[in-house]
Amino acid sequence: MLHRFGLTGPTPVIEPAAVRRLVIHPNYGYPMPPFGYQPTLTSVVSILTHEAFKHDVSGGGHRRFAYRDSLGILSIGVGRNLQDRGLADDEIDLLPANDIALAHRICSQHFGTAFETASWRRQAALISMAFNLGAPRLAGFRQMHRAILEGDWQRASAEALDSRWAKQTGHRA
Repeated sequence: MLHRFGLTGPTPVIEPAAVRRLVIHPNYGYPMPPFGYQPTLTSVVSILTHEAFKHDVSGGGHRRFAYRDSLGILSIGVGRNLQDRGLADDEIDLLPANDIALAHRICSQHFGTAFETASWRRQAALISMAFNLGAPRLAGFRQMHRAILEGDWQRASAEALDSRWAKQTGHRA
């Protein structure tokens, strides 16, 4: 397929002005350069990604949870083959980073100013809870929530430790 894009020899260099002249291909719907243009591998990957992503998303292939594709292969997202390819290290690192950012937002929304003005250790403890429990289960800690809003961190700690979550997480609680 790379011969379609003129990548049979050494990779040519694209000047930025040529990139701005990209037009949408009338038959396929993806960006195409003007006639005589020699694309780089980066632009070819961009075109192929656009075409594949457009096809998969329009076909309902954007999935948040793991699923079996038509061949029975465990996949996720937009056709990511988890059995053969899995995840790269940077993708693995991105997952908890996103989860921690979400946990921080949950705490900010749930506890408001009490969370924002708390010490970093208390914030870290609450973020850890939100990371493990998620928003709905964290909201179930009503007595702890009330204690935090009242500034009674001792009682809040006791409420958190007197829970099934604390028993399940052990010393991390």
